[in-house]
Amino acid sequence: MHGALRAAGIPAELHVFEAAPHGLMPPGISEDEQLLQEMHHFIATDCPAP
Repeated sequence: MHGALRAAGIPAELHVFEAAPHGLMPPGISEDEQLLQEMHHFIATDCPAP
């Protein structure tokens, strides 16, 4: 998906979390906090307000 978006000229970032399960990680681990911070940053900066 990332490659297809970039090939179409759409800005995209790929974040890889090693050994992560599909979907969100269990609460309380550092990778979970990092993922949530990145999701909040994306919503705050890249999603237009209604």
